[in-house]
Amino acid sequence: MDKPTLYDLKLAVDEACTNIIIHGYSGMNPGSIILSIEIDPINIVLTITDFGHPFEPSEAAIPDVQAGLDDRPMGGFGLFFIYQSMDLVEYETNEDGNCLSLTKRIQNLEQTY
Repeated sequence: MDKPTLYDLKLAVDEACTNIIIHGYSGMNPGSIILSIEIDPINIVLTITDFGHPFEPSEAAIPDVQAGLDDRPMGGFGLFFIYQSMDLVEYETNEDGNCLSLTKRIQNLEQTY
């Protein structure tokens, strides 16, 4: 397996924020997206909070990664990419908003762009 890179972090945040903008705030006025970052000697934890429609990631359809390009619907890979690039993905929704926590171990993290 390749060493994790900063690209993994960027990809996961980009995909999550895109989903929030397109789906979370669908039919609503645009809202805030709050990104917080915690770094300790072992992990980087990115927490993304929004106030749009709640969503349960575990209920999303799993894309068929073996299907040819012509046989795949447009989109549907955002969560797949998030789960593939992160070591831990947790989601919670409550009165404080929707909170997605993405954890990546930083052992051997390369600064590749």
